[in-house]
Amino acid sequence: MEEVSKKILIIEDDLMLAKLMRRRFIAAGFQALVVPDAILGNQEAHQFKPDLIVLEVMLPGGGGLAVLKGLESSVYTAAIPVLVITGLERDRYEGYFRELSQFQVDGYLEKPFDGAKLLAEVE
Repeated sequence: MEEVSKKILIIEDDLMLAKLMRRRFIAAGFQALVVPDAILGNQEAHQFKPDLIVLEVMLPGGGGLAVLKGLESSVYTAAIPVLVITGLERDRYEGYFRELSQFQVDGYLEKPFDGAKLLAEVE
């Protein structure tokens, strides 16, 4: 019987970075789908049914906080692990990070990061 690969939803508006992450995930044996904004992110979380979401917090369409609110408000998506990625500096955006900490986040990576670190965090 063929093993089913895990699915990763990448919600990232930097399309170059999103493509690089997608290629890295596919090469590692995952299925990966990229969406560029918060609205599509919440929609695809329901339709694609990922095993993990990689979420940029600064997004068009409401931002990463809107995605997290949408995920937590649905029984179908509330248990999906979320890896947050961002280029925001914690000390400059302290209030934002305080608000972010109110949500269930399973991992956090600061940009820039390399592909090996990304895969290690996903595993």
